[in-house]
Amino acid sequence: MRVQDDHDRMYRVELIDVRRGGNRIEGALDVAPAIPRDVDGLTVRIGGVRDPKRIDDALTGPWAFPFPLTQPAPTPA
Repeated sequence: MRVQDDHDRMYRVELIDVRRGGNRIEGALDVAPAIPRDVDGLTVRIGGVRDPKRIDDALTGPWAFPFPLTQPAPTPA
């Protein structure tokens, strides 16, 4: 899994929560370092998905999911 911003900067990604059910996977990612204020969007790219119990059933991507960051960052006081 890769996370890249609209300025081509890459971020470290750690999967911190995963829930699987049938053909659905939900979870949460931790992205570091902090995203700079000049970023308008992130793209999450996933190369493939596999169930550790069923390695032969891997689904190969790649898939890209764009996330626009439309809310302005708060201004420090």
